[in-house]
Amino acid sequence: MKDFKKRRKSFAFRFSNLIVRIIVRRPKLLFLGDEFPKDKPYYFLVNHCGKKSPLKIDSYFKNDLRIWGTYEMTLGFKSVHKYLTTTYYHEKKHLPKFLAWIVGTIVCPFVAGYYKGMRIIPTYTDLRFVTTLNETIDSVKNNRCVVIFPEDSSKGYKKEIPYFYSGFAISLEKLYKRGYDLDIYVGYLIKKKNTFVIMPSKKYSELKEKYQTNDELAEAMRGEMNSLVDFDIKKYKKELKKKDKDMEKVAITYDKGNVFQHFGKTEFFKIFEIDNKKIVNEYVIDNKGITHCALIDYLKGLNVNTLICGNLGYGAVSKLNEVGIKLYAGVTGNATSAIEDYIKGSLNYDNESACEEEHTHSCKDNIKPLF
Repeated sequence: MKDFKKRRKSFAFRFSNLIVRIIVRRPKLLFLGDEFPKDKPYYFLVNHCGKKSPLKIDSYFKNDLRIWGTYEMTLGFKSVHKYLTTTYYHEKKHLPKFLAWIVGTIVCPFVAGYYKGMRIIPTYTDLRFVTTLNETIDSVKNNRCVVIFPEDSSKGYKKEIPYFYSGFAISLEKLYKRGYDLDIYVGYLIKKKNTFVIMPSKKYSELKEKYQTNDELAEAMRGEMNSLVDFDIKKYKKELKKKDKDMEKVAITYDKGNVFQHFGKTEFFKIFEIDNKKIVNEYVIDNKGITHCALIDYLKGLNVNTLICGNLGYGAVSKLNEVGIKLYAGVTGNATSAIEDYIKGSLNYDNESACEEEHTHSCKDNIKPLF
C-alpha cells in the first residue's frame, strides 16, 4: 500500500485541502435505497462532473476510500502540468490552447500539492492496468471502499454520459474470484442542487448472472446513471413525505432481538414500515436520551402510528390515546415474530394487564379503544 496516508499529513496537502474546502461546498447525499455500509467495502460509480465529484468525495466523504484517477496526476509536477494544460483545460474544458496553458500553469502548484495527497488509485489504459487492479484488490482487502468515474470524458464532461469504460467490471470479477461479492452503488452529482443522488445497491453476483459480458454490465450501469440526469429532487422528497405519512410505521421496544419490557426505559426501537401487509423497510433507532412519556412525542415525530411493547404506565397509555398511536402492549418474545404475528392479525397482546402496578390510576378504566 502506498504511503498516501502519510502524504495527506503533509503541509502542501493540508493547505490545499483547506483551500478546496473553502471553494468546494459540502455535498448532500440523497439515497433512494440503502445507505453506504460503514463496516465493509463497496463500489461507488459516479459521474465526474469536471473536478467537482472527485474533490467533494475526497474532501467530505467519511468512509475510508480510494478513488480511481488518471495516472498522469500522480507522477509529479511536470506530468500534472502537461495533463492540466493539454488534456483537462484544452481537450476537456475546450479552452483555447494559450489560455489553457496560462490557467493550467497558474493552478498547477496548488493542484499538484493536493493530488499528491489524494487517495488516488492510478488508472491506465494499457498493460499497466494490472497495477490498477492490484492496488484496487489491495484496497478492498484493507476494507477500503472504491470510487470510480467510468465515463468517457475524452471530449469533455457531458451531462448525459455517452459511454462507460468496462475496466471497473474487470476489477469486480477479479475481486469476486477472491471471495468479495461487493455492493455496487450508482450515483449522479446534480450540480445545481449540490447533491449526489444514489441508487439502491446491487450485489455483483446478481449483476454477473444478468449480464453476460463486461461491456453489457458497463452499459447497464451507464443507463442507471443517466436515469438520474433529470432527477427531480423536490418532487421526490414531496412524494416520499406523502408516502411516509400514508405508510404504516410500527415501533417495537427493542433489546437484543426481543421486545423490551419497559416502554419508558427502552433504549432502542425497531421500526417496521409496512405497505399492503408487507414489510418494505426495517431499522433500529436509539431513544436520543429521551425517556417515559416524552418518547411518545418522539415516535409521533417519526410518523409512527402503532406501538408494540411490554409494560407501560397509565400516563403513557393516556398520551398514546391523545396522539392517536395504536397500542399493543403486554407482548413478549422475539421482535421479528411479533411483527409477523401483527401482520397476520394473530399478535398475542393484553393492553389491560400491561399497565404497571406502581401507578395508582386504573389502567383498565382509562384505556380507550384505539382500533
